[in-house]
This record gives sequence, C-alpha cells and structure tokens, in this order.
Amino acid sequence: MQACEGEREPLLLGASREFLPALQPPHAAQQALVEAVKCRAVARVQRAFEVRGGVLADQVGSGKTAVTLALVVSDRNSHQASRTLVLAPGRLLQQWQHEAWKFLDRGMQVLDEDLRVAPVEPGEPQLLVAPVELLSSKRRLEEDSFATRLRRLQLSRLVVDEFHELSDGALAQLRPPSPATAPMALWGLTGTPALEGFGSVARLAQVFAVELGVFRRQLDAAALAQKALDYLARAQGAGCRLTSHPVHEELVTLHHTPAERALYAQHAAEARKGRLAAPELLQLCSHFHLTEKDTDAEAESAQLLRARQDAKATAKEWLALAAAKVAQQVPRMIKAAESEVLAEQYAQLLAEVGTAPHAEHAQLAGARAAGARQNAGRHEREADALILEAMRVEEASEESQGASQGAEVFGDGLELLEDLKQAKEAFRQRSCEVAFLSAMLDAAENQSFRCPICLNEPEPTERAILAACAHLFCLQCASTLARRGECALCRQTLRKGEAAEVVRVREPGAVEEQLERKRWGRFGSKIFQVVRKLHKIEEQDPRARAIVFVQWAALRRKLAAAFTEFQVPFVCLEEAADGRALNFWERDDVVGSFQNAPEDSTQGPKVLLLSLQDAASGTNLTRANHVLFVHPMLAKTSRLSVAYEQQALGRCLRLGQTRPVYLWRFVTLGTAEEDLSYRHQQELWRGLSDAPRHRRAASASAEAAARERESESDVDLDDLFW
Repeated sequence: MQACEGEREPLLLGASREFLPALQPPHAAQQALVEAVKCRAVARVQRAFEVRGGVLADQVGSGKTAVTLALVVSDRNSHQASRTLVLAPGRLLQQWQHEAWKFLDRGMQVLDEDLRVAPVEPGEPQLLVAPVELLSSKRRLEEDSFATRLRRLQLSRLVVDEFHELSDGALAQLRPPSPATAPMALWGLTGTPALEGFGSVARLAQVFAVELGVFRRQLDAAALAQKALDYLARAQGAGCRLTSHPVHEELVTLHHTPAERALYAQHAAEARKGRLAAPELLQLCSHFHLTEKDTDAEAESAQLLRARQDAKATAKEWLALAAAKVAQQVPRMIKAAESEVLAEQYAQLLAEVGTAPHAEHAQLAGARAAGARQNAGRHEREADALILEAMRVEEASEESQGASQGAEVFGDGLELLEDLKQAKEAFRQRSCEVAFLSAMLDAAENQSFRCPICLNEPEPTERAILAACAHLFCLQCASTLARRGECALCRQTLRKGEAAEVVRVREPGAVEEQLERKRWGRFGSKIFQVVRKLHKIEEQDPRARAIVFVQWAALRRKLAAAFTEFQVPFVCLEEAADGRALNFWERDDVVGSFQNAPEDSTQGPKVLLLSLQDAASGTNLTRANHVLFVHPMLAKTSRLSVAYEQQALGRCLRLGQTRPVYLWRFVTLGTAEEDLSYRHQQELWRGLSDAPRHRRAASASAEAAARERESESDVDLDDLFW
C-alpha cells in the first residue's frame, strides 16, 4: 500500500502474522484466498491514505531508512518549506548520513544539543539528524523543554529511529504534540516493537495520542490492544524483505572442564534454592566468575574446596557440642519431667546412632530407626558415629541443675534434641559437598580410572559419571545403578529415573589441551572456544570480519581481555580500551571505522564486540559476514529473545552484503543455556548428528525441573546423580 502524510490520525497500512502475531493485517482475507488457490497475486491494488504518523515496524533489512528518506524526497513536490528531524542512536549517525547522500542532493545536517539550523528554502527538503540521547540528556537548555526546541525548528516531520529503545522519560517528551506542533508528523522506526502485553501497547498509544477509550465496546484487553495496533502500526512480512541472503547457521557445543563444572554445580544448587537469579546463572554458563577476579577455574575450585572443608569443620564442632549437651542433660530431664514423649524421642536417637536405647522404648525406637540406618548414606553414618563418640565421652553430670522442672524441662529437652538433628543434617550436607567436590577434582587429575563394578578402564575421551555419594563409575554401570536406585559400593539410596549424563568428569581432548589450558584457564572454556573460532575464521579468510554479541557487561569485559591476551584485533562499541564509556559521537566513529573498511583489506580490527540487547538494532554492518552469539539471549519471553537475536543477525543481512553470512551459536552442554537454546532453536538442534541424545537430555532436564517445582520439599543432594 502507498501512504502519504497529512493532518489526519495514524492508520495501519499493513501487517504480517509471521513477524508480529499481535498485528492483524487488513489484507488477511486476500492473503487467505491466495493461499487457498495456491497461487501468487500478480496484481496489487493501491489505495492512498492520509496519515499523521505511526510506527513503521518492518522486519530487519526491509528498508525502513529508505522509506523515511523517500518521504523526505517527496517533499520536493510541496511549495512550502519542509524540514525533517531524525532522532537516531549515536551509533547510527554516520549510517544515516551515508544513506542520505544517496537520496538527497544536499545530504543532511547533524545537529548538536543546541539544535541550530540554517534557514530552509521552499521546495527544497531539509533533513536534520540528532542523537536520540538528547531526549534523556541531563543537560537542560535555557529554552526549557524539548517541545520548545521542536517549535523553534518548525518541523514538518519527526522520525525516531529504534523507537523501542526509548525510556519512559524520553517518551514523555514526545507525547502528545502541543497545538503549535500539531502539523508535525511523528514516526517511530523499529524492527523489534515492544508488545509484551497490554501495558506496552497502551504506552505506545499514549505517545501517538491514540485514545483507547474510543474502542471500548465491551472488548477485552487483547482485543483493545489489537485495535490500537491496527490504528497506529505497520509491519511488512517476511515476504516483503528486500534481501533473502542465505545464512549458514551452526551450533558450537562445548563442555565445562571438571573445575568449571564443580563451580557451576554450586551455583546451580543456589539457583534452585532461590539464592541466584536466572540471568546470573546464565552468565555462569559462559564464565565461572561474575566479577573481574583474575583467577582460573582450578584455583577457584580449590578455594571453593577449602571453603567447604572449613564449613564441614564448623559443622563437626556444632555436632559434637550438641551431642554432648544431649548426653549430659536429656537423661536427667527425662527423670525430672517424667515425659514419655521426651523419653521416646531420646530412645529413637540412641537407636539411630547404633547404641541400645533405654528400657521400654527400645523396641519402638529400634523399629523406627531400622529402615533409616539401612538406607542411610555414608555421610549420615559418619554423623551418627560422631554423635555416638561424643555421647560416650560425655558422662552425665551429677550436679543438680536447679529449679527447672515440669513443662519447662520438657521444652528444653525437645529443644536440645532438635538442635542435635539440625547439627547432624548440616554436617551431613557439608560432608557430601566436600566428598563430591574432592572426588570430581581428583578424577580430573587422573587420565584413567578403573570402574569399581565392571573393572574396565574407559578411554580418556569416554564419559565417567560421579554419583552423589562421590563414587565414580563408567557410563553403563552408572545407568544401571540409577535404575536400581542404590550405590553398589556404599548402599546409599539414589533417586530412580534421574538422567545419568549430567556430569562429565573428564573432557575429551583435555589431556591434549592441558598445556594450552594454562594460558586460557582464567578465561574459561567458552571464551577460549570463541577465540579459537575467530582465529580459525581469520586463517580461512584474512579479509573476513566478525561481530561478537554478548548480553552482559561483565562478560563483555572478559571477552575484551581475552581478545587482547590472544591478539585478536577488535573494537568495542560500549567502552574504550582504558575502560572509559564512549559517548554517542565516539560510538558512531567506531561503527564507521569498522563498516567502512575496504573489502580487500586484511588490516585493522577484525572483530566488533557488541551488546546483544542494547547495540544490536539499526546498525548497518554488512562489512562483517560472521556473527557469533556467545550465549542464547535471555529476555522476558521467548518471542522477544528470538526477536533480539534476529535483530542482531540483521546487522549483516542488509542490502550491500555480498559475502556468505555465517552464524555461530555457542552453547555449554549440561547447563541452563542448553535448555534455553533448545527452546529457541529446536530445528537447529535436530540437525545435529547426536540430536537424539541432546533431545533426551533437554527433555529430562525439563521434566526434572517440573518435578522440582511440584515438590514442596528440597531435594537432598544424596538423592541425585549430579
């Protein structure tokens, strides 16, 4: 459809179910008819509408910039002075300037905060561009508000590029136009409109002065939001894209080293208990430490082991003290209070630790404790031994304890027994953690081991499974034990049905990479794989350029340090080499220097390090033909995550791209990001040669998560294969 601007209200021009399911196209009936007869439309009916602006939400690479410039060129037919202001992110200023020279004889003028411009001549359109950051700038001019500056410019059109990036404060300066600026058409350009819910649509409608009350005819929120979108938004579908450049997409899967896995397992346990947020856990899939700490995973895991050993020692002291108090005071309290309940619980405790309980409570306590002792893990038996030792050493004091009697004595006795139970549980948990971590790190040091069940010696490249009781088995024997639900060595109970391939103790190739790992150890396996892929790209094509997308600033800094360490020429859009934040003019220079590199050049920065969320939209980066996603994108919804990734890939898939485009997705197996990546890219996962195994792992992980959410009690570490 064709549109021309006027002083009327915003209007929907077109839409696509493929890109924005929330937008219903007015030509849906026509499209359905075309699909029904299995043919393509050979003619189109054009109808002109007069509109006052709206949201142009075409897909990435569909030419939103060209459409805007075409509107500016159309002003030549007007006999009045015409002036268009484009507010674009600082990183896109040079890109707008480059595109303007293709359409306008005089190009465009870049404005600063003062917004001073030359007079405009009738019949000659004038294009002005200013950083959109001016809307949120803390500096205030003498002329007060942003609206005052707009009135002084006497604009006929205001265009905001990457409209979805505007903050609430910036949007407040755009809504709604005053009577003095009413003739101005307001346009928003975005390939990723915010459509998370009714609130986001209402926020959009308020900017364009669309009164949602006019649609209130007993409509629910979804229908009301749909009406608003139909009124003010347009989006071309996938069939309207200006480029169909092929993309070679590939998953780069990797495993944690044993030390990294030990650290990740600790963080995953904290996440299950609600102590760690999902974004932090996802970052730990890519690197074992969130801070700028300069240490490797082996040193970090050794420090973790020492911390757990200290925690175990503290728990042991608590257990010994609690057992001594029980042995010293509870028997006397039983006599003083003459409580059957207290006597019964004390007898049960004695039966659990393996000593004969007193008198008539022996049979009852022994029956209750028999099953628990038979299925107890070795760490629980160790705790019972410590309790028994402390109780034997501590003889009951013959001194009188004074006036405490009756109900008060009964309460004190129960409190002592409860304290002993808590101390025992704490010691068991700390012992389990120390034993498991020690066994994992020891297994990593040994290049070979003998399975204690089948007595075979698996190759270093084969999997080895470490049970929660810290016993190491080959994969086949571990699977058998998981089905039986019991460890063959210590008889500890193991939960049936758990996935056996959760921990990979020995990484294939770890022996060959041992020397190399000393160099990249502090950066971690994921960053090392990214660096190795970039080196391989340069070896195959010295003229190639790559964009590395990462979501979080801490991980971006670690990548920058690794690129410097391993001599990967790169530039970063967010920070300078000295860590100083770049302003929008400097960001524009960074993008320009990278994009304008000659096609046959082998010099200069080969990598552009970008933020996956903040810097992935709008920029034309066709000089690069390799895109690397260090990790899957995490957003509020899966649709939004995929949209961000598509937006990032679209930086290379634009008019002017002449090289094959390669997309590399890095995923650490056995972690939260494998599950996230599988949900976003199922078709890609099915293309792997070992896809059935990955699908089973992802499915088992999802089922385990569902079972854990349904369970009201915490899952004990001794009940799991890690």
